Amino acid sequence: MNEHDLPAERHLDDHTRARMRAELIAATAPAEERRASWLTPVAASVAILAVVGAGGAFMAMSGNDDPSGGSELSPAAPGASDAETPAEGSTAEATPPESASTDDVITPGETIRASDAKKMLRNRQPMPPSTCAADVPEFLKKASERSAIEYDGGRAGLWSDGATWVVCDTWAADVDGGATTLLGNTALTAPVSKETFKLSQNYAMPGSGSTGAANAQLVAGGPKIPGVTAISYEFRDGHVAQAEITDDMWLMTYLPTSEKFAKEPLGTVTVRVTRASGVTSYTLTGPGDTCAQINHGC
Repeated sequence: MNEHDLPAERHLDDHTRARMRAELIAATAPAEERRASWLTPVAASVAILAVVGAGGAFMAMSGNDDPSGGSELSPAAPGASDAETPAEGSTAEATPPESASTDDVITPGETIRASDAKKMLRNRQPMPPSTCAADVPEFLKKASERSAIEYDGGRAGLWSDGATWVVCDTWAADVDGGATTLLGNTALTAPVSKETFKLSQNYAMPGSGSTGAANAQLVAGGPKIPGVTAISYEFRDGHVAQAEITDDMWLMTYLPTSEKFAKEPLGTVTVRVTRASGVTSYTLTGPGDTCAQINHGC
């Protein structure tokens, strides 16, 4: 995916913009109190307060690199409602959905404190989880699911239109609601390279799940690679996650439960790809290699 085929910009309703803004502001609070979904711990050091402009669209960093190594900007996760843009010179009042508490709505142009943002997150109305059938067509309109792998905590499916593939994972949607996680949007004939093994990271919102449940997810996958017999990812905490390889696809998932893991930068990840001829290693560093999802930030 590049700057010429970004999905169309979508308008966000006031409730959705308020929730996103609250997540961003809460992420700037002291480290021991924060952990925002789809925001890397590193990103939490940026920006103290955000002001939402009327009709503005939230932009999140995409995990796709440009040739120079920079990152592109992509619109917010699909699934946000398409609200009409007020005519020039007119003013639109923010009206919360019936299911939302008025405490979750922020008037455009208003600023709030980080402590208030955290309170809003605790009291937030959960978003219903999206589905792969709803999210994948945003990128591949005629794709169908060709294979799937289920794991303890989620499910990932390989979708293709015969020329291009997307992996759709449900963990983030199942835990916190909202969008699924999409990886790939890559030609089936693309050569194998470090790009093939880039991963996505998701972080659970405060209060998600139960004690001892995973509070983060690292995930990567794609179509089965001919000749590859094993794929492993080694993380900074020493954990080595082995990918599951089926006749049609491969999938690596790591669901750490440590609070410390979710609060610190991901650091360097070493990928080892095994073939009969030997082992090829790749080093993943920084957002360009570890924020590979194509439909929301990380």
